[in-house]
Amino acid sequence: GLAVAQKPEMVNNPAQFAPVDEAMSDVVGLGLRRLAKQDPQKALSMLDGYAATMHFSREEQVEIAKEIGLTLARRYDDRALEVMTKYDPELRDDTVTEWRLRLLLRLGRWEDAYELARRLPK
Repeated sequence: GLAVAQKPEMVNNPAQFAPVDEAMSDVVGLGLRRLAKQDPQKALSMLDGYAATMHFSREEQVEIAKEIGLTLARRYDDRALEVMTKYDPELRDDTVTEWRLRLLLRLGRWEDAYELARRLPK
């Protein structure tokens, strides 16, 4: 597991990781989150590729939403919304939610922003 954290490019080989339990999935998640700091585009496309086979823990999903989602969001890349929505559907992370709102407003998606704001804990 540690090797992936040190060499993010190892996550390029999905075959290494089958079959996948939660612990192993989270190792991959960590690798993808590290990769996102250097290359969010690539991390995003790999995340899509892995999504079907990985069983990320709820905690790891939120971390993915946070690190990959926010990296994209800060570049105002609207694909951030997809990641944040998918990996933090329960609005568990305030920063993720705040950036989702910010991005929706910036994109002029008022309805979506309104819906999201209504779901915020008071």
